[in-house]
Amino acid sequence: MAIKLHTFTMPTQMAAKGELSFPPAQQLGTDGEGRPIVAPLRTATWKWPHLYPSEADWLFQTVIGAGNNHRRCTAGVRIYDPVNGRQETDFGYAIVDLPTYDKISAGIYYGVTLTIRNIRA
Repeated sequence: MAIKLHTFTMPTQMAAKGELSFPPAQQLGTDGEGRPIVAPLRTATWKWPHLYPSEADWLFQTVIGAGNNHRRCTAGVRIYDPVNGRQETDFGYAIVDLPTYDKISAGIYYGVTLTIRNIRA
């Protein structure tokens, strides 16, 4: 996979060991003819059991940027999309939140979660 966040390509080993959850857009209800009305935005979540310092640096420093709590991406977002033919799909807008983690031990980050929200074409 060539996953990209704000035009930065995710290191291959990170993509391989991470777990992605990228469900379809939430159904909000139905219209007068029974057709689904869906939210215009989606959310993806990446989880890693652990990240080495260089991988964590890629997320915290390269993608988010030092001192920031999110990155607004107006281009360059590519995510594996199980809804769109199980292929990598480019999106024109997303907000990448500062990753969270359970602990750091010997420089290794454990239980890392990255949320990418407000994803749209």
